[in-house]
Amino acid sequence: TRIEPQAASLLADFLGTDLQRVVMELDKLFILIPEGTLAISTDMVENSVGINRDFSPFTMFRHLTDGNFSGVQPIVQYFSDNEKKYPLVMIISLLYTHLSRILKYHTLRMENPSLTEDAVGKLMGSNYYFFKETLRASRFFTFSRTVRAMELLCIYDSLYKSSDRGEATDGELLMEMVCKMMA
Repeated sequence: TRIEPQAASLLADFLGTDLQRVVMELDKLFILIPEGTLAISTDMVENSVGINRDFSPFTMFRHLTDGNFSGVQPIVQYFSDNEKKYPLVMIISLLYTHLSRILKYHTLRMENPSLTEDAVGKLMGSNYYFFKETLRASRFFTFSRTVRAMELLCIYDSLYKSSDRGEATDGELLMEMVCKMMA
């Protein structure tokens, strides 16, 4: 049995680095998938691990990189209400990964303006699904907007880890950071 790249990424992003949790969720996944299944899909992962597709980090990133604040806001609120399941440090880490791909795309395009999109995708080493998402995201997140968003990640990561945050909750920090990224 193999796992689709999107499903593997969803598992990795959702489960993080807690190996005990990863093993437990993978065991559960292999028990729940039908015998003879050739490929594990994102639907199978979402159903077995309990990921809410409407309120996942991937959905938030899609709305964020489309410039759709009305789509981002309820997801950020959901994350705020479920801080143990969606800690700010995890969201910042996932955003960093997502924005890094966009920044890499813009850098390669600037260095090699004559390359086709397929050639840029191969240089990035991304599979087709992630490259397609990166290409779409690069429309709203221009090079300068992406650099600014990365700077904001550093600032809010630092605030998360310090007492300079005052009485702001993780959810409030996340909402503020996202609003600044979209401004």
